Amino acid sequence: SISTVALADDSHGFYIQGDLGHSTLKTNDEGGKTSAKGFSPRLSAGYDFGDFRVAADYTHYKTLKDHEQGRSYTLDSKIKLQSVGVSAIYDFDLNSPVKPYVGARVGINRFSYDDDYRSVNFHETESIRKTKTGVGVLAGVGYD
Repeated sequence: SISTVALADDSHGFYIQGDLGHSTLKTNDEGGKTSAKGFSPRLSAGYDFGDFRVAADYTHYKTLKDHEQGRSYTLDSKIKLQSVGVSAIYDFDLNSPVKPYVGARVGINRFSYDDDYRSVNFHETESIRKTKTGVGVLAGVGYD
């Protein structure tokens, strides 16, 4: 991820951070495999204690859309993934504007799947929503 910290002083205080990441979303069902790659923007707000900071964040992952057209049917589907989490991050001070960091994150992830199947004299829609807790590690480079 590439970070830019805004509205923060050099040592500590409240801050707002925007991150650009890259994600790959893959699905595998009876109809086959589908995948999409794209940017995953994240917005964080937190408090910087110096070399250690804590932040709450929101991440929107790439939305995956698929359209399948046969002779007698049409299938449209959409998959969305969003996440809200809390991170604890340690910054390595190199006495420069560039700072590598490592951390841990706990998040609540929401997955939604919608499809719309149409054929002659038949129409069916399906929606699935799941919410799960996830944990992860963070590593990156920030620029003040």
